[in-house]
Amino acid sequence: MSNPATLSTYLRAHWRGALTARQSLWLNVVALRIVIIMLAWGLLPLPLPSLVVLGLIGADIALYTWQTVGLVRHGDRRARSFGATGHVWAGLLALLVALFLSLSIWWMLVLHSRLSPPRPDPLAGRVVPDEDLVLTISGQDLHLDGVIPIGITAQVAARLKAHPEVTTLVLNSPGGQVQAARTLARLVLQTGLNTRVVRTCSSACTLVFVAGKNRTLGLEGRLGFHSYALLIPSGHPNIDPAEEMQRDLAYLQARGVAPDFLVRVPEVAPDEMWFPSLRELMQAHVVTGPSHFSQ
Repeated sequence: MSNPATLSTYLRAHWRGALTARQSLWLNVVALRIVIIMLAWGLLPLPLPSLVVLGLIGADIALYTWQTVGLVRHGDRRARSFGATGHVWAGLLALLVALFLSLSIWWMLVLHSRLSPPRPDPLAGRVVPDEDLVLTISGQDLHLDGVIPIGITAQVAARLKAHPEVTTLVLNSPGGQVQAARTLARLVLQTGLNTRVVRTCSSACTLVFVAGKNRTLGLEGRLGFHSYALLIPSGHPNIDPAEEMQRDLAYLQARGVAPDFLVRVPEVAPDEMWFPSLRELMQAHVVTGPSHFSQ
């Protein structure tokens, strides 16, 4: 049936294997699966609610089943009628590849949703207290208070979209997830936000601070630096703390921080913290503006 009158008729026709090869393979399998993967990939930055994630996964499982059964039945008809099944095997191979891609994407969505409990970042300099993150808007400032968690970038991006007047990210954090801080730093760079610290910004938080276009400290503001270590006693085969430290030091230097300042950071033990003076921070170009306000 090449011109089905209704969507339900078309869906049933594919399920029975009654459509043409072009419809069964290229349209219903290849093209539709590419669209689904692209849409799912676009959802990855979002911390979706658990029910939404479960619903999307369930819908995709149903769609995948419909695609597979229809293609197999179409191939069976072709084999009995013409003895040709080459394109069907190609379609099944495409479905197999798509299955692995879909599983990866849905697993990432699960990790970003409430289905997955918060996981400690294996790469960290110190254990920070588990406290709630608070984001508040005050005039042109977006205040971030608390530990930096996975998913913070999407939250900040949503606040910035809702409040385009925001020009400065005010940080008050003991650190948190290194990977999350790196992602948030990229957002700060992309949006051209200024950064300011009126209390304390330590550990991974400093990665976000240095991403600011203009970087300032309040009268009582301070920045804390230290080296990295693995929180997993047995180690991690894919993470080398020294290499990760050098990666972030290279980023800090690219942001204009003086090399003679950066060589001191790896010398600080992971369970300790170095709070340079305002003079040291300004000389090293960590801070680009004076401490000229109080909050």
